[in-house]
Amino acid sequence: MKTKVQKWGNSLGLRIPKIFAREARIDDGSSIDIKIEGKKLVIKPLRSSFNLDALLAQVTVVYNILCKIEKWCILLIKENKMEAGRLPERRNTPGIRKV
Repeated sequence: MKTKVQKWGNSLGLRIPKIFAREARIDDGSSIDIKIEGKKLVIKPLRSSFNLDALLAQVTVVYNILCKIEKWCILLIKENKMEAGRLPERRNTPGIRKV
């Protein structure tokens, strides 16, 4: 496919057709590697390498948030003097069927 190089500030810009971007899994803001091989300009998407420690740290953060939500729900249930794990009776609301 032919495309044109255009001036972009003091640099040159190249538009990547949508179908090529999709195939290469490149989105707006993706990091890429550009190099010269012989007389060819080679553009490759950079894939982030996963770090187990960083991924586990994110899981720990989510777990802590869920624990806080659970504690808040338990306090709310106690304040409303409901039995733990039991929701209040549903009212007969038009359009809502009891299960």
